[in-house]
Amino acid sequence: MTQMNNILKQRDQVKEMQTWKELIQNGKFSTRKFYYNFLEQHQTVPWRKLFYDNAARPRALFTLWLACHDRLATKARLRKFGILTNEDSNFCENVETLQHLFFDCRVTKNIWRNVLKWMNMDHNPQGWAQELKWLIENSKNKSWKAKILKVVVAETSYEIGKHRNDRIFVDRIKEMDID
Repeated sequence: MTQMNNILKQRDQVKEMQTWKELIQNGKFSTRKFYYNFLEQHQTVPWRKLFYDNAARPRALFTLWLACHDRLATKARLRKFGILTNEDSNFCENVETLQHLFFDCRVTKNIWRNVLKWMNMDHNPQGWAQELKWLIENSKNKSWKAKILKVVVAETSYEIGKHRNDRIFVDRIKEMDID
């Protein structure tokens, strides 16, 4: 009930806002104007174009979206929340962070190199921030190569995460079945 009272208190303030007055013309609310006004008030992220016109599977796009927001459930992140005690990577002996999982680990760095080689792109993967800048720059235009790059990045990110999860969970289940 307290939240409802707070909302009702804000109603009078909203009615006085110039933006609100512009949205209502002749006593009618314009959903279109509200939507565009709402969009203008929110900051856009530089990597948004990686998702526009991307033909990757929704699960791959979601994994990439989590990575872009630095919300991917890496072992270091899960340890921070008290869910795990071990934050070692399943591919090597380093701490599994987003940066390490995708670009610092020798196994995954090799995957990226092979994918880029397959695409005939001469690029050596660096770190997450650098790669995000590089991807944004190289997927700006509407060429077929840019479109393929967007799909490949989303799908490769997903498959690396899936492979990591399989090594953690499927191998653990197989070990449990043996006992």
